Order: sequence, then structure tokens, then C-alpha cells
Amino acid sequence: MMLWFLLSACVTPATAPDIYIARGAELTVDPDTLCDRLNCRFDEIDQILDVIPEVDGVAEVVQIDPTTFTVKGVTAGDTLLSISGLDKGTDLVERYMHAFVAPIHKFVLGPRCDTSNPSLDPWVFSTETHTRTHWSMYDVDMNELNGWPEFEAGAVTLSELDPDSKWATFTMPDQPADIEIRSALTSDLIAEFKVVSEADYTGFEAEFSSEELVPVGLGKRIQTAMLFDGRRACVDHVDRVLTTSTPEVCLLSGVWERTEVEGSDLTLTVVGMSPGTCQVTVEVPEYGWSEELTLTIVEE
Repeated sequence: MMLWFLLSACVTPATAPDIYIARGAELTVDPDTLCDRLNCRFDEIDQILDVIPEVDGVAEVVQIDPTTFTVKGVTAGDTLLSISGLDKGTDLVERYMHAFVAPIHKFVLGPRCDTSNPSLDPWVFSTETHTRTHWSMYDVDMNELNGWPEFEAGAVTLSELDPDSKWATFTMPDQPADIEIRSALTSDLIAEFKVVSEADYTGFEAEFSSEELVPVGLGKRIQTAMLFDGRRACVDHVDRVLTTSTPEVCLLSGVWERTEVEGSDLTLTVVGMSPGTCQVTVEVPEYGWSEELTLTIVEE
């Protein structure tokens, strides 16, 4: 798959934008975005005629469409790309891009979790859960690399791919599994997923986001996590029920609902109403588990 990328610079080799591409990855470029000066905005490339690398073997042009081209990072190094095309079918237009190709030194994968401080390597998920996941690739100098990462995700399904912002939705399989997330661009293991049945959870945790006292009128978030062998699950389908036995001291405010793709938006806040001790019960009815939380509310 290709990555669409928006760039900004100008139309001379000396001011060509520096674009970093992962070795082995493909990047699709709209040459009109290689210029941000006013006089460049009126001469767009309606038809690309040619894209020529200055140095052979570093970056290979693998496809030219009427208004975009796709370049593949082949060998570590850098090269200027000269792009020529026509505006309105008659006027010659030129653009330049400085391509740097480098192997991936660090690959970061960040699922969006319902849980604060989820366990990593492996990340724990319930079967058939979804999580939006962001990725980043870096070279040895921590320049962020561009290009489609070519995920190899085993039984995990990838969808809603957004190469521009580097997000994708990962859907877990319907059976427990140990998953390795890899990429064809690197031999390093990117991440490990532990997909479990909800019947396999061994406990849960509930806590306030911090132990600081809460002034009247302000609030503090409640965080919960299902546990598998002491590890915090990233995303699950297990319902929680929260109640307060001290409504004169504190009230619950926020959203506690689930959506199809985003996972669960489990943002619940205790708001201080008057000085005293706030008591909140967090229950997991499916398992018969519960925890009592207390929080001190003070005058502002």
C-alpha cells in the first residue's frame, strides 16, 4: 500500500524539502505540495512528464500517475528528485524533492487503550475488540521516516488505514491468541499482543488518577483495568458499574459508554460538592468483583 504525503517547500534544487523514507517503503507524493510560495500556486502540475533521481539506486520511481508519483526507498543514502510536468497541457512546471532513505532504527506502535498505563509486550486485549493504533518509524538520528509500514499482524485484522496521519484500526481475532506484530521493513519485533477470552480475566483494578486532595467544584478521574495474570488489559468489553454513597460530598460526572471502533470511552470523573470523604464503589457485575474508593474533598 502507498502513503499519501503532503509537503511544502519551493521549486529550486537548493530549497527542495527534505523527505525521509524508510528503506523498502513506498511513498506517494503530490508534486504540487512541494511548493508553498505564492507564485507557485498558480502553476500546478496537471500531468507529470518525468521524475528523475539525481543519484541512481537510492530511490526508485515505481509509478507515475497523471498528478502523483510513487517513490520507493531502495538503499540508504540521499538523492535529489527532479519532477517535470505540464500545467494546462502547455506550460512546463518543475518541482524538486530531496529524498533521504534510511533503515528503520526504531518502530513505535501505540494502540489507543481504555486503560491508563496498560501492560506492554504483550499488550492485553479481549477477543474481537478494536483499537485505533498509531505508528511511527525513526532512523538512527531519530528523523521520522515515511512510507507504508507493511504490517504483518497474524490473526489481527487491519482496517481504516490512514497513512497521512499514520493511524489504523486493529481488530482482535475471535479466539485467544498470541500475536506478533511485525513489518516487512525491519527484522525487529514491533509489538506483542495477548488476546484473551473475557472468561480468563483474573481480577481488576480501580483507582483515582492521583492521590491529591480535590477542592470543592473540581474533579478527579477514576481509572479501571481488567487484569490477566496481573497484566492490565488495553481494551475489553467488560461492563463496570460505579455508584457513590456520599452524593452530598461528591457526584459522578462523565461518559461511560462503548463505541464500535474507538473502543470504550470510559472517562468518569468524581466532582467535589462539599468538604468531606467521598466514597465510590466500582463493581464488575459479570465477575462479582468490587472495590471501594475514597477521596477527600476540601474547601477551595
